[in-house]
Amino acid sequence: MTFRLRTTPFAETAIAEILDSKIDVNRSRVYDYDRGFLGLGPDAAPDLQQLAQQETLQKVVEAACAQGILQEANDRAELAVSQLLTTAGYADFSVETQPPADNACAEQ
Repeated sequence: MTFRLRTTPFAETAIAEILDSKIDVNRSRVYDYDRGFLGLGPDAAPDLQQLAQQETLQKVVEAACAQGILQEANDRAELAVSQLLTTAGYADFSVETQPPADNACAEQ
């Protein structure tokens, strides 16, 4: 444990993380599904649709991470806390953000 003596107000933000990822399943639909000759094949559409939704969510998270969403979250947190402290009348302060965890962009 380390202790630091600070002479100015100091704020440390929480570690940025992806809390939730969603797609609008009400706007999702199957465009084409063929159950084979006479439509007698197994009805795997619900399973296939769920699998497609899961893969889509994973790709959304991967794309967000690749585009730096966690750094953006840190930047916005720093800005919000800075504005809060400025509004509260502080002129000299320090805001520190935490680096994202190594597994923050791992499969959700």
